[in-house]
Amino acid sequence: MPDAVFKRIIVSVNPNLIPDRELLSNKRLVESINWNSLTNIKAIRMIMRDKKIIDRIDLNKYKFKLSELIPLFLHHEDLIEYFDIDFVSLTAKEAVNMLQISESFIEKIELEKYKYNSSDTID
Repeated sequence: MPDAVFKRIIVSVNPNLIPDRELLSNKRLVESINWNSLTNIKAIRMIMRDKKIIDRIDLNKYKFKLSELIPLFLHHEDLIEYFDIDFVSLTAKEAVNMLQISESFIEKIELEKYKYNSSDTID
């Protein structure tokens, strides 16, 4: 497709409807789409597939839930620094999830404030 036609069409394309693999493998799409129009889950999937995509997305425009981010952190623990995680307000389950990602978070999580039963601690 000629560039002139592509540029006219791409502004009306919803990137959420483009299959993940196609979106990431097509250089023209990567360069042209509005990365900030992705749904939360699609944005997380794109970052999981290609960490460099995080630099194309304005994370401040998203309101991610920690439960949405856990799979990303399990794949790319180093990306936690891009997100503002409130370790004080974690639920008991979220605290366990964060410790499964990295035991280094034990210093940031006040474990004594939680009450756990055996089903909370078993994988």
